[in-house]
Amino acid sequence: YSESLYHELLPLNIAVSIVAPGHFDTGIAGRKARPAAGIPSYDAARTRMYDTIARDEAHAGPPDPVVRLLAELVEGRRRGLRHVLGPDALMHRVRRLLPDGLWARGMRLALRIE
Repeated sequence: YSESLYHELLPLNIAVSIVAPGHFDTGIAGRKARPAAGIPSYDAARTRMYDTIARDEAHAGPPDPVVRLLAELVEGRRRGLRHVLGPDALMHRVRRLLPDGLWARGMRLALRIE
């Protein structure tokens, strides 16, 4: 949707941007709502996911680069469709180069799903 909107609004000089930040220390992992009762067969996978999010956030830097980027975009000092940033943002770029099956396998391994 955002990419189509970008192309539709470009002739009108209206900017549309997609911001894809990696992990930054925002505290969101600690504030994430967790269901009181889940599906028991999914408990182990859910725990691994929450642990992965908390670990990634614990090793992340402050969100200042994202705040600066958003300010530059809103103020019109920066343009462009895609803005990928953060130490782990390389994954967003690599994703476009890999076949779906290989990417999915890598994600399952990284998240210890298999």
